[in-house]
Amino acid sequence: NDGYINVYYAFDSSKPLGYSTSAASYVANFMKKNPGVSVEIKGYADELGPEDYNMKLSERRAKAVYDLLISSGVDASRLSYKGYGEDTSVDKSSADARQMARRASFEVK
Repeated sequence: NDGYINVYYAFDSSKPLGYSTSAASYVANFMKKNPGVSVEIKGYADELGPEDYNMKLSERRAKAVYDLLISSGVDASRLSYKGYGEDTSVDKSSADARQMARRASFEVK
């Protein structure tokens, strides 16, 4: 739960990048082994584009991972998701940093 497990997205997309869907599988397996754990899925966007649009995009990203976990057999009652909008902690002039901002992360409850 150190924030190192993330699902990443292409620019303006709520479809997880193929290489990062293993993070959702990892979380699903963790939850199956730890039945008392609940998880909040937090969606984020980079700083390009209008703020209100990015808030909606970040929520769609979180919902996409929520759907992945449910399809992996995790009960919906153990999951929540929320879009947190723009991640302003990265250098928006760096393409690599913006890629890191386009993500969904997990908070174990």
